[in-house]
Order: sequence, then structure tokens, then C-alpha cells
Amino acid sequence: ITQHAILSGHSFIHKFTAQPVGTHWYHSHYFNQRLDGIFGMFIVHDAPPVQPYFVLSVMDWYHGYAGPSDTLSSQDGVPISSLKYVSGLINGRGRYNEERFPLSDFMLVPGEENVFRMCHTGAEFPYEISIDEHLLSISTMGANLIVPMQADFLFIYPGECYDFNILAKSGTFWLRA
Repeated sequence: ITQHAILSGHSFIHKFTAQPVGTHWYHSHYFNQRLDGIFGMFIVHDAPPVQPYFVLSVMDWYHGYAGPSDTLSSQDGVPISSLKYVSGLINGRGRYNEERFPLSDFMLVPGEENVFRMCHTGAEFPYEISIDEHLLSISTMGANLIVPMQADFLFIYPGECYDFNILAKSGTFWLRA
């Protein structure tokens, strides 16, 4: 979607037919704007009824304006690109520099299938996603239905989207990225 700028105090409604059904995201095509958070997720539903789900966005975050950067390095400091890994966010929340900011909570229904629709909205780094003591039943990749597969974890790279279910157990468990 391309158009003239929307002036401050004004609005514009984008109308389009959304397809295919599935989990998607929109983002700026100017790399630094995407690093600064100009993106969002959107879900294209099939005919009702729609099963309830959790939206899950994971991303790398750089704690400041995403201007020029000297180096990209792995978590152990090995240089691999022009960005340096600082921290990650789950649904816009994370921890940095030992600060105890609140994290994202997902209130699951024990004994039922709980659906997650996830996109990696970051710029550079893949994440390994898992939920302690739970198997992920992966059902879509990039809005394409696949033969469901069960896994302890999945790797997600920038720009990718997955849908997965878990049969929730009672208790409190970490979602790890």
C-alpha cells in the first residue's frame, strides 16, 4: 500500500481484500523504521466461528534510534553484521540491563488447545521459541497450512510467521525466546 503522507490530526482508511487466510504482518520497507517499531501484525480470518488465539510478536530491539551501527555480533560477541544484539522483546516487552520490567503474560486454559499466532517482527536475529514442559503443535508456516508436527521448540527468523497450538497444563510456565 503506497500513498501520500497522512498529516498530523488527519486520518486515512485503507480498504483492501485481505488474503490469504492466516497470520501476517505489515512493516516499513525502510529498515531503520522497522527497527524502531513501525510494524504490526494482522490476522486474516476464514468464515466464523473463529477459535480464540494469542498474538505473539518476537523481535530484536536496540534501545535507541536505529541509525547507523558499527557491528552486529552474536550473543557471545562474534561480529557477523552491522548490528549488535542488545535484547529481545515478546509482544513489546522484555528485560534490559537487569531492569525488572513487567513481561508479557498469557492466561491459558488448562486441558484445552491454546492457539498462538506468531511473527518475528525483528531485523536480524533468529529465535528458538519454546514453552516449558509443553509440546508445540505447529500447523502453519507463513500462512500456509502444513501437516501438523509436534516439536519441543521451533526456530523463527525475521519476517517469518507460524501458528502453533499447545495443550496447556495447569501451572505457570515460561515462554522462552
